[in-house]
Amino acid sequence: MGFLEKGSKVDLQYMATEMGVEDVLGKRVFEFTDAIFNSKYFDEEFCREFLNSIIEEHKRNEEIELDERKRKEERELADRKRKEEMELAERKRKEEMELAERKRKEEMEVTERKRRVDFE
Repeated sequence: MGFLEKGSKVDLQYMATEMGVEDVLGKRVFEFTDAIFNSKYFDEEFCREFLNSIIEEHKRNEEIELDERKRKEERELADRKRKEEMELAERKRKEEMELAERKRKEEMEVTERKRRVDFE
C-alpha cells in the first residue's frame, strides 16, 4: 500500500472517485488512502498501475501547459519587440521629416537673406 504515497491529493481524490468512494470532497490524504484500501474494488496491482497512469497523465498535462505558456510568452515577446521596432521606425521617420523641414526652412531663410542683401 506504500505506492499510494506517490500520489498527490488530487491524484488520490480522482482514484477514489473512480473506485466508487463517496464523499471525496474535504477528505485528507490519509483518508483517501484508507478509503481506497478499504474499497470493495481495491486490487493492489490494478491500483498501482492506475495511480501510475494518473500521475503520468498529470505530468503530461503539466508539460503541455508549460509548453503552451512558453509559446504564448514567446509570441508576446515577439509582438512587443515588433511593436517597439515599429515605434522606433516611426520616431526615426518623424525625426528625419523634422530635420528635412528645418533644413528647408534654413535654406529659405538663407535665400531670403541673400535676396535682401542683393536688393539693398
